[in-house]
Amino acid sequence: FDAPRFDQYIQSLVAVYGQNMLRYKGVLYFKQTDRRCVLQGVHMVCSADVLGTWGDKKPANKIVIIGKNLPQKAILEGFASVLLSAPLKKRGVWVDPRKALAGTAFRT
Repeated sequence: FDAPRFDQYIQSLVAVYGQNMLRYKGVLYFKQTDRRCVLQGVHMVCSADVLGTWGDKKPANKIVIIGKNLPQKAILEGFASVLLSAPLKKRGVWVDPRKALAGTAFRT
């Protein structure tokens, strides 16, 4: 993910759907750092912490959202929009959001 774009998106997501987002958490990879970021939230309360490096593990993004009446397709498209960065597009590389967000789970 691109950190500034992700931050803007998650703030918007929580502002609009926070009351229906019962619990959400994730381990995230941001291109700006080699450290893991942990995202946690309940309804409108969201926090993030930076942990150690990825070490031998391949960096990846995994997010779980437990909620009610959430627009799954729109939320996945929003995550995909912050996942796909301009440098990747310039090189002609496109990521299939369904594959890139394979670790994203929804429970409604």
